Order: sequence, then C-alpha cells, then structure tokens
Amino acid sequence: LRIDNIINLNGDFSIEHLDVGRYRIAYFAEDACGNTSQCLGEFSVEDTQDPTPVCIVSTSVTLDAFGSATLEADFFDAGSFDNCEIDKIQVARMTDDCNDGGDQFKTSVNFCCVDAGQEVMIRFRVTDKSGNSNFCMVGVTVIDDIAPIIICPADMTFSCTEYEGFYGQIPDSIAGQAIAFGNCDPELTYYDTQVFNNCGVGIIVRLWSAVDPAGNETTCKQYFEIESDFQFDVNMIEWPSDTLVNQCLNDFIDPDITGVPLMPTTSCSDFDIDYVDDIKLNNGAGCGIIERTFTIT
Repeated sequence: LRIDNIINLNGDFSIEHLDVGRYRIAYFAEDACGNTSQCLGEFSVEDTQDPTPVCIVSTSVTLDAFGSATLEADFFDAGSFDNCEIDKIQVARMTDDCNDGGDQFKTSVNFCCVDAGQEVMIRFRVTDKSGNSNFCMVGVTVIDDIAPIIICPADMTFSCTEYEGFYGQIPDSIAGQAIAFGNCDPELTYYDTQVFNNCGVGIIVRLWSAVDPAGNETTCKQYFEIESDFQFDVNMIEWPSDTLVNQCLNDFIDPDITGVPLMPTTSCSDFDIDYVDDIKLNNGAGCGIIERTFTIT
C-alpha cells in the first residue's frame, strides 16, 4: 500500500491519518555524493481507546397480551461515539429472570411477567472495530396494565338441612372453582361473608379475586342461598312431666325446677317458649295445684 500522506517539516517526517492496521515502511537515504541506501521496517497502528457509550437515563415498557415485551439495543442509544468506528451495540439484563439467556449481550432484550411492576437494570454495551468496549446502565420499568379475566361458578341453593351437613363450610367439590386467566398468571382466592336468621335461613356471598404479579385485580361474586326446609310436628316436643314441689304457692316456682319442653336440636329452627300459670286449688295455707300452660311459637 502506497501512502501519500507523508508530511515533511524541515526534515522531520510524519505520516498522518492512518487507519488501524499493520504497515511496512521503506527508508531512503542519499548523501551529497549521490550515494543511496534503503531499509525496510514495519509498524502497527492500534486503537486502545474505549468507545464512549451514551444511553438514555430510564424508560418503561408495557407487557403485551402474551406477557412479554422486547426492546432493541439501539432504543437505548442516545448518541454513543468512538474515536474510530463503532462496530456494534448490545444489551443485557443483570440477571436472567426470564430464563431466556437475557443476561448475555444481544441485539435486543426481553421482559416477562416476573418483571411486572419492577425496575429492571439493563447494561448497554458499545464495542468498536478494535474490540474495545464500554457500557452504561439504564433502568427499565416494566408495566402490566392488563387485568386478569375471572369467571365465577354458578350460584347455588341449599336447604338448611343440607347446609347443616356441611358444618358451616360448603366443600369446594360442591361449590365449584372460579376460572382465572390473563397475560400473566393470576393468583385465585376467595372470601365469604354470610347473613343468617335464627332459623338458619340466609345467604352466603363468596367474593372471588384474581390478582396478577403486577397487582391488577378482578373480582366476581358467587351466591349461596340457604332455604328453610324444617317441618314442625308437635310430636317433636318432649313435654315435662307433672311434678311435686315442696314450695309455697305464693312463691315463684321456677320452670327450671319443674321442667320445660325439650325442643328438637337443629339450627334450622328457632323456638320461643312462654307459659302461663293457673292456680287450680288453694287450701288457704299456700298449698295447692298449679296448672302451667306452655305456648311454643
């Protein structure tokens, strides 16, 4: 290769604007008598200066319907430069949280559901033609603004007797399971609130909730209605027997002493018991007969 950009400044020779590479140079000498001589030499021009990366300070990216997002390396470039020539720009995550080799330098970087709601630090690397490289850091906030979709099981109706057999908790195998899905897998939970009267009749509201890793939440309600199926029969009552009390008629005679009607034990009914006393016989000395009439409602 012949080089024409040799500069002679009063006998001092220099060569300007050489590209990186290896060169051969010939030296020629001539004395005043016209005698000449020459020799050959070699030299290399090397670039040992790192490029100057200039990257954006921070940015954000939104996950798509499949829970992923990608940014190209040049998206992060804000005017990187080199004294010679830039060969390539690449990006890499600090950690491979998406399990796709993201911590290795590539021409693009991927984001996934595990990043949702987080700031992911990205290394932006600039490499020149001589292999010198330098990097800067960019924080990327990952956004997931797609709420999960949730489908509640069907509402159900139970008799009080059926519900009584569940011991206060309807089995999941009977109540059913909500279905939830989204671009990022949501977590499914439920919470019950209930209102019952004294006869075991009421309603249970099951609030199903689907929450994804970014905190997006969707809810739906499932209703369980508990109806009365109690059929009252007077033969269910166990009446107290007649009894003898060694007590003066003028004193209060407690039903807990003489006995009260025994009602069937069930949460599906609620009984009020009242009574009225009628003194049938009094010999004037405080002794006699009391007829106690019970009223059950």
